[in-house]
Amino acid sequence: MANLPAVLRRHGVDILPLLRKVGIPVASLHDPERPVPVEQAYRLLELAAVTANCPSLGLEVGEANRLSVLGLLGLVLREEPTFGDALNTLLRYRQLHNESLVLALEWFSESSRDFCLLKMTLRASQGVPVAQATEQGLAMLLRSLRALIGLQWRPRVVCIRHLPLGPRLVYQRVLDAPLQFQAEFDGLMFDRGDLDLPVRSADPVIALQARQQLEQLLSARGANSASQRVSELVRVLLPAGRCSIEQVAMHLGLHRRTLHRHLQAEGTTFEAITEQIRTDMAVALLTADRRPLGQVADLLGFSSPPAFSRWFRRIHGQSAREYRRNSYGNPAHSSGDPGAVLSR
Repeated sequence: MANLPAVLRRHGVDILPLLRKVGIPVASLHDPERPVPVEQAYRLLELAAVTANCPSLGLEVGEANRLSVLGLLGLVLREEPTFGDALNTLLRYRQLHNESLVLALEWFSESSRDFCLLKMTLRASQGVPVAQATEQGLAMLLRSLRALIGLQWRPRVVCIRHLPLGPRLVYQRVLDAPLQFQAEFDGLMFDRGDLDLPVRSADPVIALQARQQLEQLLSARGANSASQRVSELVRVLLPAGRCSIEQVAMHLGLHRRTLHRHLQAEGTTFEAITEQIRTDMAVALLTADRRPLGQVADLLGFSSPPAFSRWFRRIHGQSAREYRRNSYGNPAHSSGDPGAVLSR
């Protein structure tokens, strides 16, 4: 929200009535460290875009952001020695800035070249629109990364799951990279060799001291639980078809048996977490998306549409097609209750 008031003023819109409409305290504008319910912030962005008659509002807000808006996390990123180190730090501590933001780094090889995928997911209740927030997040992500390794850096492609919201010229100006709309994920693809690029302002001593403070903040929030970290990775890995306990353990730097013990100590299992997230994602995809059922099956990590159909009927007692048809006629599926997830 840091730059939203100024961007809205350029469009002749006062933010105060919009804040009151979505229930965000005006005091939040004057205290950048004051958390607000993230779903209210997402609704605010959508309402602001409509009020300003500016479908590219999220991009403009992200374009105005600076690395300093991340506070202590931004400071640590500036002091890491390489781009890869900075990304690992961002992935570990990003929930201190936005608890609904899930980031995951993957890599693959093609034609004897290695590439990375930096995937971004915004968690929200079904019916809560996140398109403007997604575009703001992508624009801010690119600005932050370029602040670390140089304005000339370009990803291979910026991936956006939805269709363009506004003029393509604005996307090109703000993101300044090749674009792929209706992609399988929101995020960036870049050369794996970029991970070794040096961060120009690096100071490992300062980074170590600041990282210790971040660890204390994480512990204070209880954000180090194994189940929470597994949940975040499952949401990202399911659509890629690589959601196994071995893959998740690898991303966490653990052996699968060690991860199993951690989850067992928290009273859960990898299978239980995956089943719950798969159920949540299925409901969201069927009630807020018109994708063919075959694509829904792929995004949920099923080997075939029949396997998805059998699973869905077992969980809900009806076919996915019936559930979708019924949900579109039921207003209860059109919105979700605001959650307790917070953002700054």
